[in-house]
Amino acid sequence: MTTYSTVDIANMALAHIGVSNWISSLSTDDSDEADAVNAFLSITREQTLRDFPWPFATYTADSTLITTAATNAFALYQEDPNEEWSFAYIYPTDCVEVRRIQSGLRNDTVNSRVPFRVGFYGTTATATGRLIFTDMEDAILEYTALVTDTSIYPPDFVMAWSYRLAWHIAPRLANNYTPQMTQTLMQLYAIQIARARANSGNEEQSDRPPEAEWISGR
Repeated sequence: MTTYSTVDIANMALAHIGVSNWISSLSTDDSDEADAVNAFLSITREQTLRDFPWPFATYTADSTLITTAATNAFALYQEDPNEEWSFAYIYPTDCVEVRRIQSGLRNDTVNSRVPFRVGFYGTTATATGRLIFTDMEDAILEYTALVTDTSIYPPDFVMAWSYRLAWHIAPRLANNYTPQMTQTLMQLYAIQIARARANSGNEEQSDRPPEAEWISGR
């Protein structure tokens, strides 16, 4: 598989909006193009990762349980992290989107899905932190990670990210910018996400879908 650097992706974004003054280095180039790309590069990568559960960025991890005030900065207790949920887990530092808490079934039904909620907890007297609240003990989290190694990016992610980046830098850099250009770039981005979804489906063999619960309950 061909690999692409962040500079390659930046130059694709510039090409999408008709800019021919390409970048040779994002760290040393002193140009409007490099400045605009650097302003949006990180956030557009995270947005693109959040918009689809990319297989290459799908991680699973044993979640870190909040235990007692003596062993963490959040002043929570395992037995009662808040009034609605039984357990609280620390949000992984490399997570950009929580996808699910594994139930033990590959094909979840409405009843087997593990409910959870992401939130912050803290007071002015204690540190605040991002937490995952759930009733599942020993939770295994499935999430999309912030993968920065461009050598493992598949082509559909590269193209999607380049269109998302182009969408944000176009107002500053495109010579003949119009609102229609932004709309077109958004549409092209959506097409790439849809293509990624199809490609992902082609690279797996799912179990037979479970019967509808009203059928299995007859």
